[in-house]
Amino acid sequence: AFSFIAVGIGFLAHEIIGHKFVAQHYSLFAEYRMWKLGIGFAIVSSLFGFVFAAPGAVMISQSINLWGSATSVTKKMMGMIAIMGPVVNLALGAAFFALNLASPSQLFSIGMQVNLWLALFNMIPIPPLDGSKVLAWDKRLWIAFFAVLVIAFFFTAR
Repeated sequence: AFSFIAVGIGFLAHEIIGHKFVAQHYSLFAEYRMWKLGIGFAIVSSLFGFVFAAPGAVMISQSINLWGSATSVTKKMMGMIAIMGPVVNLALGAAFFALNLASPSQLFSIGMQVNLWLALFNMIPIPPLDGSKVLAWDKRLWIAFFAVLVIAFFFTAR
């Protein structure tokens, strides 16, 4: 149950706070689209003690204003939108780490591990993962952030 809660919090924060709100900041159209097969996979995998959820994603496209002009999506915009999902997971992982130090609990420990795993996994530079968009935009930033995630992941590993 704790894993399901931690994955749910991490996934929703990653997609909504990390991607959707940043895309909207750039005046882009951003919409969460559910993937039913992904939800089924998450439920089945949780029955075997491993929760891997990919129930959907935020789809981003240019928006058209009242006058008919479109906001073009640049490589920088896509990179910023992409990196913010893993940044949110890193922040949640750090928050759960601090909570676990103050008051050790299984929920805080799992919350920390799940969020660091989500951040690290999403920064793999293979499309359609976030890491591919960040790497295409700024290679040095991708290397630095990926290194931080690897260090954080191994520093907090049991």
